[in-house]
Amino acid sequence: MSSMSPIIINTGEHFQHLSKAPIGEAILEIRANPSVAWDEDKISSILKEELKNYPHSDSQRGVEQLLQLGLDKPAQAKMKDLGWLGLTFKTEDNLQVAKFHKNSFSFSRLQPYTEWQHFSEEALKLWELYKRIAQPAEIQRLGLRYINRFALPSQVSLDEYFRMPMPTHIGLELPFVNFFHQDTFSVTGHDYAVNVIRATQPVGAGQTRDFYLILDIDVFTMEPIDLVPERIAKRLSEMRWVKNKIFFGSISPSFIEKLI
Repeated sequence: MSSMSPIIINTGEHFQHLSKAPIGEAILEIRANPSVAWDEDKISSILKEELKNYPHSDSQRGVEQLLQLGLDKPAQAKMKDLGWLGLTFKTEDNLQVAKFHKNSFSFSRLQPYTEWQHFSEEALKLWELYKRIAQPAEIQRLGLRYINRFALPSQVSLDEYFRMPMPTHIGLELPFVNFFHQDTFSVTGHDYAVNVIRATQPVGAGQTRDFYLILDIDVFTMEPIDLVPERIAKRLSEMRWVKNKIFFGSISPSFIEKLI
């Protein structure tokens, strides 16, 4: 069997603007190991001084639960303190979240999502702060994830919304309760991979809709990346293109019309 041709990534491709974009959360995550001591007092002081526009902060510690089993003794659970992990910061409106952890940095934008330029610029600005503090030698993993949520009534066919085949017939007439499906793809000719989750999620009591459709797209690379800003920005632009191709290729044309 012949190998597949490399995918041509066209970061200049125009995608249809959706005024009702269903982005519940956009996340940029960078995993990198610090080369300096991860000192709680020093790092907390620097971050709180620099992030005045992120007034809400929360400190996290790592905990590991160990279960000891013996032939003639009851099981004993012990907790192991893994030390200080880092801080999570939120803006006043809680719509932007920045996590500065020992081995990773992440930035999230919650609904309403604004635009790629604002999201990526803010994320990379905060990454520069993390880089200055942690002084990593390289990036171990770069990820771009978009979690889309569509509120819908329960009496619908999922095939009306998703293009990908849906397993709706299993040989029995059973009422639909829940759906979860995950795929992992590689991007031919590139070191990117994609996790795609399609699922349903119940809506809370008192809501006008019965459930959410979830389309969760996570594009990532685990190839080491150097710290040159232009190369990171280029990677993110390519990953965004992959994300957009999968998003528009996953939902039906009639549903896209409802989001314009």
